[in-house]
Amino acid sequence: MRKRIGRFRKTGVRKVTIPNLSGLTRSQSQALLSSLGLSYSESTINTSDSGLANYIQSQSSSSGSTVLIGSSVPFVYYNYVPSVITTYGPCEAYGSGTQIGSGNQCSGEYYQAYIDYSYNSRKKIYLNDVWDGSSYSTDGCSPITSRSITSSTQVNGQCGYTTPITYTYGPCEAYGSPIQTLGSSNGCSSTFYQEYTTYRYNTRKKIYANGSWDGSSYSTDGCGTTDITVTTSSNQINGVCGYVAPCSIVSYSGWTYGEANWSGSCPSGTESGTAYTRSRTDNCGNTYNESGYYSVTRPCTPPSTTTYGSCQAYGEALGSSPVGGGSYCSGTYTVGYQTWPYAARRTILINGSWDGYSYDYSCSNINQNIVISNQQIDGSCGYTTPPPPSTTWYCTESYNGGGVGNCGYSTSTFNNSASGSGYSRSCSTSGYPSCQSTNPVQTCTSYKYNCKSYDVTNSASNNYFQCYNVGDCTANNNSDGSRSTCCAAYS
Repeated sequence: MRKRIGRFRKTGVRKVTIPNLSGLTRSQSQALLSSLGLSYSESTINTSDSGLANYIQSQSSSSGSTVLIGSSVPFVYYNYVPSVITTYGPCEAYGSGTQIGSGNQCSGEYYQAYIDYSYNSRKKIYLNDVWDGSSYSTDGCSPITSRSITSSTQVNGQCGYTTPITYTYGPCEAYGSPIQTLGSSNGCSSTFYQEYTTYRYNTRKKIYANGSWDGSSYSTDGCGTTDITVTTSSNQINGVCGYVAPCSIVSYSGWTYGEANWSGSCPSGTESGTAYTRSRTDNCGNTYNESGYYSVTRPCTPPSTTTYGSCQAYGEALGSSPVGGGSYCSGTYTVGYQTWPYAARRTILINGSWDGYSYDYSCSNINQNIVISNQQIDGSCGYTTPPPPSTTWYCTESYNGGGVGNCGYSTSTFNNSASGSGYSRSCSTSGYPSCQSTNPVQTCTSYKYNCKSYDVTNSASNNYFQCYNVGDCTANNNSDGSRSTCCAAYS
């Protein structure tokens, strides 16, 4: 035996111990076996535990056993496959319903008519909380009944609802016997000579409950008296009131047409139509009526024409920054401006007239120059700053009712001290004299809103004709809610 062993050693045959792969990953096992001169074969077993992914599950060759270098060691490692969780949505109706009944019901004070339908139901199948858009199951789902309300109204006497009573009143009307006879008179009514007597009556008005009168309810509130003239006689007397008897017919009036159907077309200010009756009178006052088909015309207004005014900016500026700017001279003032884009619109004119609110919004945006400064700058726009006065007087003006410490302050090149009704002004060259106002602060009696740059410069603003300077307290409108409220008048 020793001789045989010695022979193997002499030929260089070597062996190695198989390592324990438990607790190693696939890559770690591959590296370890390769470093020992061993080959390997792999297989996998699926697992839903992501913590076991790629770790060794088992090895076919026992660890600690001795094999020849180059031998293959089979092992199995875990392959992570996420588990599939099947869940279901709620049972839902689908397809066409079958009517199973109908009736009426109360819902609060509303009387409702309904129809009941029965629907088959199914539920969505979710794999890992995802629905593929087409998978359903009917297991455990029963038919679903749905009620459709076809009408819902408040009906007097139904469902506890009683129509509210609304009282209205008719006109004041005379009733009873006259309370006073005012006198008699006479005159002509057409060719009739008539005599009249005027009486004074008390008046009352009918009371209507929900538009109906019960035949006996009246009110005299707000009603006084009324005078009624009664015709006591009416006669045609030859030579009186233009009446001549008998009368010879010698002329007729023009025809007056009635029951006309009109074409509805007005191409040139005249509309044609067909009348089915006409009448006229003779010089004796007789009226003649005829029926037939008569062509008639009448004046009409031609179809309206639509034109548009010029595009004008409106609303707030677009964007958060200007698109340009600069300055120009206005007299001796240097005016600084920014150019902002605005949405634009134009007035819609029907037959040349605007209704005051109709606009067309097909205009492109318009750039507007917004004044941001207006000042006199030495050497600019022909302005030279005047030399300062040799002496500065500091003046404090105190007001009656100005409030404690609420004074006006100004400077002057001379002693501008003065006093008048409700105020006094004290001046000094060493600083502002102390404030003497001690009466309570004035009370604001009316409020308006401050003016914005848009109101001052853009005629499209609703406040354009009230605002002359930015910050003025004269704006009437505050449509966007962003203006400060300020006092427009004090008591």
